[in-house]
Amino acid sequence: MQADPVPVTGSAITVEFERAIVRIPAGASPGLVSAVLRSVKP
Repeated sequence: MQADPVPVTGSAITVEFERAIVRIPAGASPGLVSAVLRSVKP
């Protein structure tokens, strides 16, 4: 069962995987983005 999407305010990038949806705010540091994406990589 998937949760209802949470509305995103402001600029963000949304990456959808089979089991996760990741929303990255526009101001996120490259290091944080890299760490988050590595953690959900299958």
